[in-house]
Formats: sequence, C-alpha cells, structure tokens
Amino acid sequence: MRRAAQDFSHRKLARKILLMLFVFACLRVAPIAYASGSIPTVSGPPPPSASATPLQSATAQYQSVSQNAIEQAWNQLDTKYNGYIPTTSEGQLVPAFFPGNPSFHYRDLLQGLLRYLVNALLENLRLLGVLLILTVLASVLETVQSAFASQVAAKVGFWAVQLVLIVLAVSSFHDATQFASGAIDTMTAFMYGSLPVLLALIAASGGLTSAAAFHPMIVFIVNAMGLIVHNWVFPLIFFSAVLTIVSTISDRYKVTALAGFIKNVALAVLGLGMSAFLGIMSVQGSLTSISDGVALRSAKYVASNLVPVIGKALSDASESIAGASLIVKNATGMASAVLLLLICAFPALKILALSIVYNGSAALLQPLGDSPVIATLSTIGKSLGLVFAAVAAVGIMFFFSIVIAIAATNLTAFVR
Repeated sequence: MRRAAQDFSHRKLARKILLMLFVFACLRVAPIAYASGSIPTVSGPPPPSASATPLQSATAQYQSVSQNAIEQAWNQLDTKYNGYIPTTSEGQLVPAFFPGNPSFHYRDLLQGLLRYLVNALLENLRLLGVLLILTVLASVLETVQSAFASQVAAKVGFWAVQLVLIVLAVSSFHDATQFASGAIDTMTAFMYGSLPVLLALIAASGGLTSAAAFHPMIVFIVNAMGLIVHNWVFPLIFFSAVLTIVSTISDRYKVTALAGFIKNVALAVLGLGMSAFLGIMSVQGSLTSISDGVALRSAKYVASNLVPVIGKALSDASESIAGASLIVKNATGMASAVLLLLICAFPALKILALSIVYNGSAALLQPLGDSPVIATLSTIGKSLGLVFAAVAAVGIMFFFSIVIAIAATNLTAFVR
C-alpha cells in the first residue's frame, strides 16, 4: 500500500512538471510568433487602429455595411417632395448623424413640413369655396321654403345640395384613407428593408440577445398594426361618420349613440395596440440589454485573463469594433427614425389639411343657423381628424420601435 501511494505521488509530480514545461514553452514561442507576424488572424474587416479617432472608425465600419434600403427610401422622398426636405450628398445620409458631424439640419426639416402644410391648405381653397357656396345655398333654400306655393321644390333643391355635399365628403374621406393606406404600406416596406441592417449592427455592437429578441417582435408589430388599422380602424371610422350623417339629415332615424360607440371602439383598438406595443418593447428591451451587457463583460474578462499573450489585444480590438458599430448603429437608427417620420408626416399633413378645411367651413358657417349641412361638414372634419390620428399613431409606433431598440442596446454598452 505504501509503495502504491509513493508511485501515485510520483506520477502526480511528473504531470505537474510536464504541465509547467508546456506552459513555459507556450510563453516562449508566442512572442517569437507574434514578432514574426505569423499569428493567424481572424477573417473579416481589420480592427480600428489605436490612432484612429472614433469618427474615423465609425466611417470605416459604415462603409462595410450595406445601406441601400435607407438610401433608396431617402432618394424616393427627395424626388417626391423636392424642396421640402433637407438635401444631402449621395450616400451621406447616415454619416450626417455621426456625433461630431452634425450636417443634418432639423430646423430646415421643420420649416419644410410647415411649408408643405400651408401649400396643402392653399390647394384646398377651391374645395373650401365650393363648400361655402353650397352651404349658403342650402341655408337660403331652407329659409325661403315658406315663400314657395309648394314646399316640394325647395325641399328638392335642399336635398340636391345635401347630396352634392355628401358626395364631396365621401370623396374627401376616400382620398384621406388612400393617403393613409399608402403611408402605412410605405412605412411597412421601409421597416422590412431597414430592419436587417439595424439588427446586424445591434448584433455587431454586442447585442446578440437583443437582436434575436427584437426581430420577431418588430416584424409581428409591423404586420399586426398594419392589418388592424387597415381592416378595423379605418372601416369603423367611416361607418361612424356615415351613421352620424344619417342622424343629422333625418329626423326619424337617430343613431348617434351607435355612431359614438363605434368611434370609441376604433379609438380603444388603436389605444390598446399602442399601449401593449410600448409596454412589451420597453420591458423586453431592458431585459435583453442587461443580459447582453453581462455576457459581454464576462467574455471580455475571460479573453483578457485566460488567453495568454494575445488575450488582451483581442479584447481591446473587439471593444473598438463594438464601439464603432455602436456609433454606426445609432446613426443608422436615427436616420431610419427620421425617414419613418417623413414617410408618415407628408400624407398625414394632407389629411390634416382636409380636416382643417371641413372644420373651418363648419365654424365659419355656424352663424347661419343649426343646419344639417353644417353638421355634416363638422362630422366629416372630425372623422378626417380621426384618420389623421390613426396614421400618426402607426408612425409613432414604428418610430418608437426603432428608438427603443437603439436605447436598449445602448444600455448594453453601459453595462459592458
């Protein structure tokens, strides 16, 4: 037994000696290999040099990422709304949002949107004049009914004017829903185009879990909200407007309560969708960002302390690449968010201009009396305002989906 114990201790000592010799050989060979440049390198773009500034590193990282979807969307907007949005050089939209390189002017953007709204109102001056003339004519016919030997002629004229107003109202509502549907479709297509680029940059900056979690969530939200607004909110708003108009032109059939209920249902669906979306995105973003930050910090510690010789260099290089990716990711996210707002803003301002025309007509003509025609104008104006609110809500949801994704992955860098 004593001999067996001695043999075991001798073997254990021999293993320790061999392990120490192996470690010593590795430490002697590694500097020679490092000096001769024979260390294998990792495939992919080289890490930023130590002398490179953060802006130069971000520019180099940006040039290796395809931004075709964002640039194409911006070029289409520039072609369609030329003169209302700031001009940028070809391929320089995202770099305009780099820190220390503020070449995107928000003041010019706000001034362009205001000019577009004023021009949209001026384009609808003809519609405003037609509405005023028809409403005054209807009020005159309603007032002089007693002067006719038979009131049938006056009633026929009044209902003819009312019918023309209803046709104009339906046409305006159809135009508004077309603008809104086109805006939602364009925003959806843009989200599908920019999402892969944004998620790839999130993953490159260290947010692997965040990228995996946000991808199905954002895709689901984009699809769900587009379908809900198209198939539920817009039809409910239109049906509510029709019922309200029927109640104003008929003394027998009053369905204002049903119209109000339908309008409240449309608003509730929109509000619940926004609340659920913002809550889920915020909670999910916070959880995944903390998980990514802790994982990256652990990986950095392991690489720096357990990998001999080159561990610290690899850790610093990966940190530099992640920092450059973070700058590019933030700039890409800001550019995408601004593009989403513009895609939503121009059609929404057209709808808002129509709503202002109808509400303004009803306000100007109210001194003529409590006429069904004036009530019809007010109803259409309020319904167009609801369409504007629905489009704005969808745009805000898409906007916040990008902003929350950016902010959550910035928290990853803070934890790291």
